[in-house]
Amino acid sequence: YALQGEEAHVSILKSHLTKNVTEDDLDVIFNIVNDSGALTKTKDLALRYNDRAMALVEQLPSGDTKTILESLIPSLLTRIL
Repeated sequence: YALQGEEAHVSILKSHLTKNVTEDDLDVIFNIVNDSGALTKTKDLALRYNDRAMALVEQLPSGDTKTILESLIPSLLTRIL
């Protein structure tokens, strides 16, 4: 998502990612990605996929597999939220 933003930011990101990355490069990259709203968009996308997966799991017949999936799917989101 960060690369879908302003062309100037895209050029800066590409230039910083095509060499050995320094701490200063990481700061620049972090600020561009953070300011672009890419993290929020990514989290929103993950939530939509999570909701979709849970809706599909709800259609499964009751059993161990369904129970495992019902507990597994939400835990995947805790890694990114």
